[in-house]
Amino acid sequence: MSATIRVSVDPSNLAKPVLAYDLDAHLAFKSYSKLFAWRWNRSAKQNTGWEDKLTEAMRISVEQFQVLCNMRMQLISALNQTDPPLLSGPNDTTCSDPPISATLTLLTRHVMVFGKVFRRLCQLKRDAFVSYLFTPHLITFYWNLVTNATQLPPVIDSPFALYPLRLPVQALFLFREFMQDWSLLARRHKVENLQELLALPDSPVSPELRGLCCQILGAGNLLRSIDLLINQLIPLRPEDLHKWESEPEEWFVAQEGESEQWEYELRGSAERVLMIFVSNFADVAKPELLRMSQQVAGNHSVNLQTILHKESVYCTINRSIHQMKENLNFDEMLGNHLVADVQVEDAAYSVVKRAIAVIIGKWVYEEAVPAPTEVVWQILLGLLQCIDVSKTDTRIFDVTQPELQTVGFNKDVFASYLRDIFAGLVNLFNECENMESQRYATKALAFVIECADDLVMNHAKELCDTIPSMWASADAEQNSLFTADRITMATKLVGATKSNSMYLWPIVIPLVQMGFQGGVAAQLDEDALDLWIHALRWTESLTDAQGSSPNLMELLPLLQNLLLNNLDLLERALHVVDVTN
Repeated sequence: MSATIRVSVDPSNLAKPVLAYDLDAHLAFKSYSKLFAWRWNRSAKQNTGWEDKLTEAMRISVEQFQVLCNMRMQLISALNQTDPPLLSGPNDTTCSDPPISATLTLLTRHVMVFGKVFRRLCQLKRDAFVSYLFTPHLITFYWNLVTNATQLPPVIDSPFALYPLRLPVQALFLFREFMQDWSLLARRHKVENLQELLALPDSPVSPELRGLCCQILGAGNLLRSIDLLINQLIPLRPEDLHKWESEPEEWFVAQEGESEQWEYELRGSAERVLMIFVSNFADVAKPELLRMSQQVAGNHSVNLQTILHKESVYCTINRSIHQMKENLNFDEMLGNHLVADVQVEDAAYSVVKRAIAVIIGKWVYEEAVPAPTEVVWQILLGLLQCIDVSKTDTRIFDVTQPELQTVGFNKDVFASYLRDIFAGLVNLFNECENMESQRYATKALAFVIECADDLVMNHAKELCDTIPSMWASADAEQNSLFTADRITMATKLVGATKSNSMYLWPIVIPLVQMGFQGGVAAQLDEDALDLWIHALRWTESLTDAQGSSPNLMELLPLLQNLLLNNLDLLERALHVVDVTN
């Protein structure tokens, strides 16, 4: 199939309908690739007698991919030189001839299928894929595609682009998997990284891999590769900025999620490759990252390209904190640079502020900073109070969890910032537009309450006045997960305010009742009982001195109903009775 395409495809006959028909036969190759992957995934015993066939299939696939990829690029270059040019529009993404457009689209799809096949083989048996004789040549070819793509205008996902977005993404994924496997092999040989593995007298590294290492991973080439990743591939792209502007909360959820979506994104794939470089070639990578961080740290220009470059460097530092914590001067960066970054009021600077928030959380988590100081709290508070808090990250205070959990956490230092932190989190909640973001803000507030403990007592009445208005709009949603978060937060708040918790009854009573409503009782009844028991434990009376409503007496009919009708919760209901007495 692929050999036929190689013979048929030529600028002079691209518009022939028969060629477009032939190209559509790449579906046959897709079927073949499914069979190839199925046989590849069989055990060594099941593949007895198939070894030579699999090796030949791999060899042909690598060869055909490289030839077709080069042929496609030559065709597109030729079409750009016609008079008039057949490709036009932004970055030549429009083809004026429908038959040629159909042919190029199918040819691009066919080239991409090879990348999918290689990805699948690697996912099924990475060790086998990496150890094939042809793989280093394939990885070198792919890396050259990445290098060449960055020399052109921004990579876009178009079948008429010289380097469609999916092509460098596939290349980065395979490069990362290839290097990762050799990193694991290094550890099996009881050395720290690939660089040490290459230096072993009895190194298992093949001549082909050594050639790849010289071409891509030699000191000078490695520096160029690191600069390429940070300057060209990791910076936010126009489509990222568009999502940032239009749907910042959804963008944050996608960026920080635990899914494997990064495998299909240019930025995420480039970040993982960079982490491989830092882990395996620290003597070259670390000084370069230090140089870059020092270069951008003192530059607070609001020029968009400068901002995106700084965010890219900060993102890199964040990904490499574990390796870099012995080299970076964190006190200097905190006091001299990050404080100034937070004070920049330009709206576009929010991308940098978000990176700062994540970096500080990582620093404390990795114990690069012994304990959160006043400067740390000032920076984080400044992030909460920035002009457009919705674009700083709806989970901005998730990063304070390491600060609050650290052994060196000082409640006395934290106390002076608590009122403003509460106000900032409430404001953050009110600016969130979707339920997922509101849940993050609620969890952050609950965590701060838990760690502040008795310090919250001074703010109990303010929180009681503020929180119901926060949740008013959410009640209409009747989302059981969000209701569970609210119940958990109220439980922590009652535990923190202790004897002053009667101020919280207007919050506690409705949440307990909500936890036993028909539609959500199965998910929330246990949490609601915990909140109920906490409220009873910290009060001397079921009503206040004036007998005002709401009060805990209003829950007695609910208790009676549980004792009579809910055997599953009988033991917990009896616990409520014990606490009441």
